[in-house]
Amino acid sequence: MGNDIEPNGEQKELVSVDPASGEVDISALSPETQEELRRYAAMKKIDLQAAVQQNQLDLQTTSIAVGNMAEVTRRMSESGDSVSLRQTIENKAGKTEVLMGNTDEARRGGVDKDTSTWLYIGGGIVVLLILTSVIGG
Repeated sequence: MGNDIEPNGEQKELVSVDPASGEVDISALSPETQEELRRYAAMKKIDLQAAVQQNQLDLQTTSIAVGNMAEVTRRMSESGDSVSLRQTIENKAGKTEVLMGNTDEARRGGVDKDTSTWLYIGGGIVVLLILTSVIGG
């Protein structure tokens, strides 16, 4: 959101509603409409930041859960025990199904084959990075 001055001295009122499309000239609109659009743009930026923060939290939670499962699996394997751990995590970042262990079931990887878990995780990370760069930039 900002102002630009034209070569002829006219002042343009610009507002950015969608970071991907740049700024929109709203100088021809009434002052009330301009203010409403500025408020709308500010609210959308806040919504976007909240979504990014929620996705970051969801990805961190998923990472911690998978790390904990890996640690338990490692300790049990070191003690000579057989172990299969299965956990499904669903949040705004998507659905992640994890199967770890040293049993035949774990080696076969009997997770839900219809869910492209790693594709969702990778896609979530890419979207998170894009959103972070848009908000930070």
